[in-house]
Amino acid sequence: MHFVTAKGLLSAQNGMNLYRGCRHGCIYCDSRSACYRMEHPFEDIEVKQNALTLLVHQNLGVAAASRQSGFEDVAYFTRVFRATYGI
Repeated sequence: MHFVTAKGLLSAQNGMNLYRGCRHGCIYCDSRSACYRMEHPFEDIEVKQNALTLLVHQNLGVAAASRQSGFEDVAYFTRVFRATYGI
């Protein structure tokens, strides 16, 4: 896992992306496609270290941030965000 400073969280194609990459290693996963322009190994998860600041400036509630991040379960989103960012 590595951290980057991002310009923004919202993407017209993907909603909100707090992370890039995955450790599951599924060979059929479309996210491995070169069209996503990942410049690091797919299994090395990229975390936007300034996500909290960007979220604050977006003025989104927790439920909206969860949905735009691709999480269906708000409670799970909250746990993942706390575990990653320590809040």
